[in-house]
Amino acid sequence: MSGVGATVESVVDLNMPDGMSDEERVRWLREAGEALRRETGQPSGVTENQPGKDGQPVWGVWGSDDE
Repeated sequence: MSGVGATVESVVDLNMPDGMSDEERVRWLREAGEALRRETGQPSGVTENQPGKDGQPVWGVWGSDDE
């Protein structure tokens, strides 16, 4: 995947809401990936860490099956 390893700062909230069904999680992940592609203009990449709800860092890694 081109762009992986290129770390970018993101404003997309990468904290998945609690209590989601499997279908909701898949939809949320797809929407977050689309938002990262729009925000960065890159088909794939890695975000810098963001603080998670539990204090652990959260990273966003996105890509496309089209690559």
